[in-house]
Amino acid sequence: MHKSLLALTTTATMVLLLVTACADKDEPSATVDNKQPAATEDVKKSATGETKVPVPKVKREKKTAKAFDADAPIMNQPVDFSTPESISKSLQAIREQAGARAVRKMESAMGYMLTYDLAVGRDEAKMYKKLNGKTPNEIIAMGTARR
Repeated sequence: MHKSLLALTTTATMVLLLVTACADKDEPSATVDNKQPAATEDVKKSATGETKVPVPKVKREKKTAKAFDADAPIMNQPVDFSTPESISKSLQAIREQAGARAVRKMESAMGYMLTYDLAVGRDEAKMYKKLNGKTPNEIIAMGTARR
């Protein structure tokens, strides 16, 4: 009984994680209105008598949030993690110049290091001391290299 329940919950959890992971990468779909061709549009008739109407190209919507920009100049400049105020200023500057996704990636890498880096030992002060003077790209690389 317990094994089948465990297998069922494990399968359901994996499906849920897979669906949510795939949902983040999907781009919004666009719809095309089926309109009759206007008098000014070119309408072509084939040899079989079918009318071919040109299909308008679908324009993708611009995303309002900045995409992750690993090549932004701030991503190659050292960050200041010496005081809590400088930490928040550094993260805000990265958010403004490279986007919120860059900050999320950096915070994810820092969380991974805080949890799994034995030299840090789950101590934020030690982690900030270790990361002080490193660039955001180096921090992201440190947090993702071990995964």
